[in-house]
Amino acid sequence: MKTTSYRMIAIAVAAAFASGAALAQTTAAPGSPAPARSATAPAVPAAPAASREADKGADVARADRKFVTEAAASGMAEVQLSKLAMERAANPQVREFAQRMVEDHTKANQELMQIASAKGLELPTELQRGDRRTLDKLTKAEGADFDRQFIDWQVDEHQSAIKQFEREAKDGKDPQLQQFAQKHLPALKEHLQMAKQLDSQLQAARKSAGDQARGARADGASAPVGGTAQPRGPAGAAAAPGAPAAPGAGAPASGSR
Repeated sequence: MKTTSYRMIAIAVAAAFASGAALAQTTAAPGSPAPARSATAPAVPAAPAASREADKGADVARADRKFVTEAAASGMAEVQLSKLAMERAANPQVREFAQRMVEDHTKANQELMQIASAKGLELPTELQRGDRRTLDKLTKAEGADFDRQFIDWQVDEHQSAIKQFEREAKDGKDPQLQQFAQKHLPALKEHLQMAKQLDSQLQAARKSAGDQARGARADGASAPVGGTAQPRGPAGAAAAPGAPAAPGAGAPASGSR
């Protein structure tokens, strides 16, 4: 009987010790370090996309960035002003030239946009001040005057663009931008020759129209009244048709003594 009681007490004590050990594993003693957790530390937020693009753009040389800005602004103006010329030009050849400018410069603009985007470069989104003034003038012009102003601008614009592209093609630091300039330079030179040829044709047409107008004015000033020349009398007055000449009108006057 006593042996059984001792055995039960021993089992109870052993169970108490086991329960205490388990509790000690789950409950930290005061002042002891907290058990390590397996939770993952919060990730550091990624830098905004705009910041990453700006960092990429900083790697491009200043001269290359300037070329991108100028080429994009020029290309944008070419497309917008040429679209206006397709609608308002009086000369069919000017309209055809404007359509060619829209097609060629739209393709070049899209290619430059892709390069700039990959390098984190910002492109202008509106016309430059000088191009806006030209657009305003063309909007108010009509007929042959519109054609003359548009082609004059095209000659100046392509001369300026060729200088920019030649500089980048020769001295550009970025290989991709340098290759872009080299690729499109021949087309710009072709555009300039086309614009100059049209300018010569328009000047010749203006000169011919001016000569015809001056000739018409001269003919109108010399035409007789009624379309028939009137005979003149000896004193310069017009003689009536069929009227006899005054007696002695053709004889010299006798002098008095």
